[in-house]
Amino acid sequence: MSFTTWLTSAFNTRDKASEFGTVLASLLKSENRKPPDRGTVGMLAAYNRSPWVRAVTSKISSVVGSTRWRIYATRKTGTERGWVKVPRLQLSGVTSSDARRKIVDIPDGLELVEIYDHPALDLLNSPNTGFPGTVSRSVTQLYKELTGEAFWLLNFESFGGRSIPVSFEIIPPNWVVGIPTPTKKYFTIDPQEGSTKAIDVPMEYIIWFNNPNPADLYGRGSAHMRSLGDEIDTDEFASKHVRSWFYNSARPDLLIYGRDLNRTDTDVLEAKWMQKLQGYLRAHRPFFLKAAVEVKDLSHKFSDMQMIDLRKWERDLIIHVRGVPPEIFGIIENSNRATIDAADYLFSKHVIVPELDNFRSYIQMYLLPWYDQRLILGYESPVEDDKAEQLNAAQTAYWALTINEWRDKMGVDRVAYGDKHVFMLQHVAVAPADLAIGSYNPQAALLTPGQEPDDEPDDEPDDDDDIDVVEEDEEEEEERSLLPSGVATSKNARARKQIGGIDTTHTAVQLAPQMIEDLTEAFHQLSGELDYVAIIAALELGDIAAALVYIDRLEVSGALESAKQTMRQALLVINKMAAEQLAEALGIEVLTLGSEAAIEELRMFGAGMVTNVSDETIKGIRSALIDSYASGRTAKETVDEIRSLIGLTEADAKRAVKMYEELLASGVSFGDAMDKMNGWIEDKIKKRAEMIAVNELIEAGNRGQELIWEEAVRLGYINPHKAEREWIVNVGACGECVPMAGSRAKIGQPYSNGVYTPNDIHVRCRCGEKLVIVP
Repeated sequence: MSFTTWLTSAFNTRDKASEFGTVLASLLKSENRKPPDRGTVGMLAAYNRSPWVRAVTSKISSVVGSTRWRIYATRKTGTERGWVKVPRLQLSGVTSSDARRKIVDIPDGLELVEIYDHPALDLLNSPNTGFPGTVSRSVTQLYKELTGEAFWLLNFESFGGRSIPVSFEIIPPNWVVGIPTPTKKYFTIDPQEGSTKAIDVPMEYIIWFNNPNPADLYGRGSAHMRSLGDEIDTDEFASKHVRSWFYNSARPDLLIYGRDLNRTDTDVLEAKWMQKLQGYLRAHRPFFLKAAVEVKDLSHKFSDMQMIDLRKWERDLIIHVRGVPPEIFGIIENSNRATIDAADYLFSKHVIVPELDNFRSYIQMYLLPWYDQRLILGYESPVEDDKAEQLNAAQTAYWALTINEWRDKMGVDRVAYGDKHVFMLQHVAVAPADLAIGSYNPQAALLTPGQEPDDEPDDEPDDDDDIDVVEEDEEEEEERSLLPSGVATSKNARARKQIGGIDTTHTAVQLAPQMIEDLTEAFHQLSGELDYVAIIAALELGDIAAALVYIDRLEVSGALESAKQTMRQALLVINKMAAEQLAEALGIEVLTLGSEAAIEELRMFGAGMVTNVSDETIKGIRSALIDSYASGRTAKETVDEIRSLIGLTEADAKRAVKMYEELLASGVSFGDAMDKMNGWIEDKIKKRAEMIAVNELIEAGNRGQELIWEEAVRLGYINPHKAEREWIVNVGACGECVPMAGSRAKIGQPYSNGVYTPNDIHVRCRCGEKLVIVP
């Protein structure tokens, strides 16, 4: 069925006239048939004829179309439900950067929550089978740029007893020949203008994006490009004139004539003239005649007509009227580095953002209420942060940024020890050789001439220190057995202080809420990145192998990068704690990781988690696609189902599909079955994220300790024969872990059961370990 046929069958009746209000009725025109401006078709055609109209409008439209949209809602803090309507947020919208930095103006007692899966987002991202969401939004903006208005025809479906928009079709402005009036609440659409088959569509089915025309406020829209009609025509005529010049306009450059020349004389003269002077090798040669002959030059030069200057003038006028910096198009004759750097910022802030806000206001007012009056539409702001302003602020309070944050600004790679803040009380010159761990004494470097550093650390234990009390000689002897020969010790050094323990795993797990959020965000991100249009197309052709290829291409590892960084943060936090405990016990400088092996492990840390989660997630999506499609669902139903399953394991994905089929077979409605399945899926994904987070963070905590202990052995601070790691069993341990309680292993060596790190024994193991001294 063609689009026109469907349109005719869907809207073949007109609404009855209704009273709109006497005041407003007196202001508005009572005639429904308001045709588009005569220039509408011409402006649409100019997109294909004028290069600068196309360049400007397509640049703006493509950026607006590629913007990612988000939906938010507000609820009472600490509750899971109970959305609250906040009109001022609906009016202003929310940018994703403001939401992320939590600088949105929200009333006290409320919190802003992003909704990742919603029918309105589905409509914006996949509005119809003809065009993807990016293209549809770009075309909408393009119509607004060229004609000042655009039209969406909404398609509704019934869900849970109410109708909601599920897709839309874009109606070209020149098809809309009538707009609503106080007495006629419908649009008149005529794909073949002037035909007798015009269709009346109730106004609630149409979203009319309109840039009002002040000269006809309640009429059709007006665009920037309409005001440039003469300039566009002038540039086009100049271009055609240049084109016609190459065809010489059926006019010769020279006229050669003379008195008393007959036809034979002119033919002979033409032949000799062409023979002697034609070709670049014969240029500038003289030609002698015995008869009186005159030559008249009919050629003209572009420089005489200032054609180049004229076209540049028209080009600049088109660009400047629309407010686009010329540097965006590579026009840099009058530019410098500062204006080039600022071009993108000015373009985004003064051209794109106003258009996005205009677009957002129409969607907020005319689309979202169909779903819920409390929803808030937002977008990812295209305006990049002012780097110069950020740098000035950072330099003012340099200590507010970590080493790695400074390295990010410099455009260089991060370092393992970079998650620290720098407090520079004094600049000290230090030779590179003195930077080796254990040899450089910062305290000595800051002493004034003649001043000596403290000879011994404070060796009197506090009452609350967890130190085994022994006789001085015995304590010193045990400390000397721990340290390699040649390492000086101080009297009563705290060599018997417990190093490590179960508290480290508890500290690491404190980052679990952040990691759960990272994993949940990753699964939602993957849902938006899966190419559903391509998968639907492959399934409609019966090519399930091609559909699976699109699933395999999903970049799961990239989405999991935040979770990986949270894991790494836990490792570094515990690593720092272990380093401080070890330094205090041995009376040495606090160690940092300096070996190439340790730094490489830090760089790669979390890769195993990413691989495991990635593989299991892909398996889950593949399994759901195969099972769902095999059950006889359509391509679109299959894709809608797997969209919600992203994040489940393969086994859980199979259970979800089976549960959904059983609900439908039992007579449960499509909407209720989908709601129950989605609730079950949400709970499963949350539990899976929690399991992954706890397991990986405990591993990060244990490994953070081990790395610093291995570093101390490498540098000679610990005698590997006199210190061991001891397995600590947590409360409520399983039958596998209980037998390992108190087991010991050398630093860098596996335990008796072949496991290197305690929680490698099984998933969600909460066991820890500590460093003990061998008597």
